[in-house]
Amino acid sequence: MERLYFYSMLVLLAFTVIISFFSLYVAIKVSIDLDTFPKSHVSSGEVNLTVESAPGGTVCGDGVCNGTETVSSCAADCAVSPSVAGPSGGGGGGSPTYRPAGPADFEVRPTEISFDMVQGEIGSREIIVNNTGKRTLQIDIESVGLSGIARMDKVRSILGPGKFESLFLIVLEPNLGIYPGKLIFKGSSITKEILVLINVISKNILFDVSLTIPKKFKEVRMGGTVPTFIELNEIGGESGIDVEVEYIIKDFEGNTISSETEVMYVFGTEGFSKDFETFGLKPGDYVAGIELTYEGGKVSSSSHFRVVQFKFGYQTYLSVLVVIIVLIAMSKTISYYRKKKDSRERALRKLNKKKRGKKR
Repeated sequence: MERLYFYSMLVLLAFTVIISFFSLYVAIKVSIDLDTFPKSHVSSGEVNLTVESAPGGTVCGDGVCNGTETVSSCAADCAVSPSVAGPSGGGGGGSPTYRPAGPADFEVRPTEISFDMVQGEIGSREIIVNNTGKRTLQIDIESVGLSGIARMDKVRSILGPGKFESLFLIVLEPNLGIYPGKLIFKGSSITKEILVLINVISKNILFDVSLTIPKKFKEVRMGGTVPTFIELNEIGGESGIDVEVEYIIKDFEGNTISSETEVMYVFGTEGFSKDFETFGLKPGDYVAGIELTYEGGKVSSSSHFRVVQFKFGYQTYLSVLVVIIVLIAMSKTISYYRKKKDSRERALRKLNKKKRGKKR
């Protein structure tokens, strides 16, 4: 009966350990999912603000509309144009009065822009900037990694509360290749970004190439692997040719992080998998791309992925604690029954010894 109880306890403890490890797995997955939940590319680092001195000793950018500040001289602080009070007393002029500025906020759409262009073409994409706050905002726009490749039709937008404006990103005539970059929008103390990815291919192409990252691998932990599927399709060729294939990882500041080249013979359609390693990459947004170069042309394809840093949540710590407690309990239980078994065996040996002594 005791042996049955012992084995029942072992089975129960084993089942508890399995459940605990499953809870740990779920907690880790939830922690990763929460950490990698899309944040609409709102930057969360240090924000550098430029504070300008306005006439009369006031400071533009301090969030207070005072002194001689107006909408025209400091839209970042003033919600409306000043209204002048009527004359008073013996005919003296009135002094400017202002309505305090309300909370500031704005949104940009879309949060990611992708171009596939033929060399020599000029393209554009519309961007909507919407002031969702309660005060007039001056929003300054700058580009990173897109110099000589694309430009905005305006670099500054002043919007009243609830107002929006359509802006355009104009792609110039860049060389063949993959060009990631980003647009940074700054208004008051708020900074938001739009990721831009441009693929430029030859006019007369002999190949069509595509690189795809499965949706579940669009976000990977630091040091993880990004699996991709690549398909090469020869267009109208009657015989295969050798092509140079370059696998690239770039960041959205236009920097090439890693590059790997090989020569491949292609005839008809070729499909294969390629893993991109992220070892050494910091958390952030990146591009995995392929460039196919052959005599007389070049084609490319790329896809965006994000590297995230794993963070332990309270669920993880709780699950680890449960596993430790269960293991300790199992160890104590096994130790207890082993000691009890040894004690019984010793008692049985003594009893048998006494019986043998009596027979003699």
